[in-house]
Amino acid sequence: EEIFGDVPLYCLGKRFAIYGAGKWGKRLYPGLCSEYTSVVGWLDKNYLRLRGDIPELTGSMDTVSTLNFDIIIIAIADEKIMQKVRAELMGYGVPDDKILWMQDIRSRMLALR
Repeated sequence: EEIFGDVPLYCLGKRFAIYGAGKWGKRLYPGLCSEYTSVVGWLDKNYLRLRGDIPELTGSMDTVSTLNFDIIIIAIADEKIMQKVRAELMGYGVPDDKILWMQDIRSRMLALR
């Protein structure tokens, strides 16, 4: 795998959703908004509270089934919380192979540098 700019090659042309609008989600979102990738949704459990401050947010977890994405990235640093979010996403019908943890992406990118 190679990196094209800051975007790993396996991400090119993909439609992403992001879960998490904290520190990591805010860092991840601009990097995925490019001519090579697209963000089709950005979700957070605190959507109603945060949408005034983060207008790019599109909804809460219960709207995930309305999105057409290739990959949803969980932008949460804590692994235990990530596991809970992964289980909840799967409960909404998201296949496990479409769910990535942002730490996995960071690891892949760092390994390629």
